[in-house]
Amino acid sequence: MRQKLVRKGFVVLVGLAAGIVILVSLFTTPATHDVHTPGGTSIIVGIAGPVTRNGPQAGLVSLTPTQSLADVRCQMWHSDPFNRYKSAPCPSDLTLAEDYWPQLAQSPQTLYVGWTVCGTFWYNPNGLQTEYSLFNVEYIGSSRTLTIHCYSARAWIRLPGGPHYARAVPTTALLVVPTNRISPGRLSVVQDDRIEHLLGDETTATQLGIATIDQYAPTGPTAIP
Repeated sequence: MRQKLVRKGFVVLVGLAAGIVILVSLFTTPATHDVHTPGGTSIIVGIAGPVTRNGPQAGLVSLTPTQSLADVRCQMWHSDPFNRYKSAPCPSDLTLAEDYWPQLAQSPQTLYVGWTVCGTFWYNPNGLQTEYSLFNVEYIGSSRTLTIHCYSARAWIRLPGGPHYARAVPTTALLVVPTNRISPGRLSVVQDDRIEHLLGDETTATQLGIATIDQYAPTGPTAIP
């Protein structure tokens, strides 16, 4: 009888401890950290601001990942909501470069990815920004996927009076991704939006496009640092 009481008491204590852990996790915001996939290769990327002839591009446009800077500029010209002539053929790249990402030049072994901005960083108007937080990029060779992890941390339940942040206007910028660690072939580009909790994460994956990594892709002078 005594052993049964002890056993029941132990079970009750374990249940209470588990309940306390779950309760605390509901109200606790964990520390943020880069997302690492088993077998993934971390890639340091550059960020080029959403520059158009009218200044920063406030809004979302769809750009297919490509190794050609001229191609992505042409795509931007056709997608620019302020462009009255976007149904016409693209002008020369020399002309487009005056309006779209003039701080960049075609780089060898580089993939240009139109990306819904996330994370924390400052745009560099004269080149690429390579210092950032709250997002990281990985190449998963087993699935030939380039994954852009956008992450934040939040408690499942937020108490009244806690901090509240204004949501930024969604904007498309350009990620400049070195491909020297990616073998030639088809490559899926995915954005992983993730909210981390102390117990369990919320994730939403969006495919940004399919690119073809070509060892004979356009080459040229390196992007202005």
